[in-house]
Amino acid sequence: MMEPMSASLSTAPTSVLGLALTFDPTAPELPETLATLRARPGLVLEEPQMPFAALALETTDPRGDHAWLESLAGVLAVDVVFVEVLAEEALAGHRRGPRRRRSRDPLDDAPLPDSGPATEADPDFPSA
Repeated sequence: MMEPMSASLSTAPTSVLGLALTFDPTAPELPETLATLRARPGLVLEEPQMPFAALALETTDPRGDHAWLESLAGVLAVDVVFVEVLAEEALAGHRRGPRRRRSRDPLDDAPLPDSGPATEADPDFPSA
């Protein structure tokens, strides 16, 4: 009889989830649920446009956090809009090579010349 293989798993990668929540506006617990969401580290909740709200969540346990959101009082549905799995290098702020801008033209697949590192004059420069 063969023994099951044990896989050594490293730390789970961090994912960024874009989610759309559907609330029950008549739920008496809804204000508490919104306060819980706003207080959670790694979660950004947009101002709800009842019965909907958009949120972004940085997590190492996407399924667990999705289940947690579904369990909150007043939450009717949790829809996934996008998921991005971040590489460890991206989390540490390291980049391989200079930053390259992508063409905004969906039909243009030609490589762009290297424009050097991002600056504050760059419209895609992240503001702090």
